[in-house]
Order: sequence, then structure tokens, then C-alpha cells
Amino acid sequence: MARSRMSAKTMRNLAPVLIPLVTRVAIPMAVRSLKGKNGAREAFEETRDQLGKNLKRTRSDFDDIRDEAIDRGQQLYGEALKHGSELLDMLASKGVDVAEEWSKALKPKRRGFPFGKVIALAAVVGVGVMVLNRK
Repeated sequence: MARSRMSAKTMRNLAPVLIPLVTRVAIPMAVRSLKGKNGAREAFEETRDQLGKNLKRTRSDFDDIRDEAIDRGQQLYGEALKHGSELLDMLASKGVDVAEEWSKALKPKRRGFPFGKVIALAAVVGVGVMVLNRK
């Protein structure tokens, strides 16, 4: 016969775990099994009834949470819409500013007096006078 090799210290450390396990789990299971099939049926029905009560309570809690989530979602949607419209307004104003800058850059700069055209006209007139004076 094999001798147990557990020390007294190990047994003292395991006792707080094993004693409640045996008294609260193993003994009630043994008593239920001794009662027979009726005990198992009753335990099953009790469990089913308790589960039904918990589901009803969960459904009512879910309805409350659903209403709260809908309200919260509507608030978030409103805030997002507000911030989105502010963002679009800001982007539109900046876009208009940039477009005005580009339009100013694309327009040719006007000079006060067209010296180039006057000189070209004077040259043509001068050449015309010279051609007429040769004859």
C-alpha cells in the first residue's frame, strides 16, 4: 500500500479550499442524486424559472438602455451635424479666399501708360514717312 507523501503544512494550506468545496458542492450534489429523478427535475425547473425571471428583467433593462442609446445617438448626431456644418463653412470661406488670391495672380498687371505700343506706332509712322520722302 502506497504511503501518502503530503506534509502537514500542505494539508493545512489545502484545508481552507477543500473543506468549503466538499461541504458546499460535493455534499449537496450527493444529496440531490440520492433524492432521485424528482430532485433533478425540481432543480431543473427551479433553474429554468429563475432563468425566465432573469430574462424578463434583462428585457426591461434592455428597453431602458435602448431608449437611452437612441437619445444619446440623436444628441451625438446633432453635435456631429453642427460641427460638420461649421467645418464646411470654414472650408468654404478658406476656399473663397484662396480662389480670390489665385484670380488676382492670374490677371495681368495693368501698367499706367503703354510705352511699348507708342514706340511701335512711332516706328511704323517713321518708316512710313521715310518711305514717302524717298520718292
